[in-house]
Amino acid sequence: GEGGTAVLSYTARFGDVTNVVTLSARTEQSNWLERSLTWTQLDTLQKNGEIEWSYPNLIGGGMRSLVATRADMNAKLDLTGLASCKSCHLLTLHGSLDDEVPVSNAHTLQQLAKGCASHE
Repeated sequence: GEGGTAVLSYTARFGDVTNVVTLSARTEQSNWLERSLTWTQLDTLQKNGEIEWSYPNLIGGGMRSLVATRADMNAKLDLTGLASCKSCHLLTLHGSLDDEVPVSNAHTLQQLAKGCASHE
């Protein structure tokens, strides 16, 4: 799901992660906003072009919030930077009978990760 993809996206953007193990990561993100946001948030995003997104502050407690556009959110899941992660070792585990995330996502990830130090 999105957790594994978020780690891959971070790795692609910053390149400071040396080892990643992912289970059934999604590389096809065309409808991730619809899966991740509530109907109210989607409606607000459509009408205003942005939403305020609140999430738990894991370090200090309480809640944090940010304002994000659709482009901001899509950019955060861009995995093309994996091609330049020369120091990252990536292990992908994906079952061929996965009904939720098609195995073609693993094949796409393999292509995206060609620049990694290793990818199995």
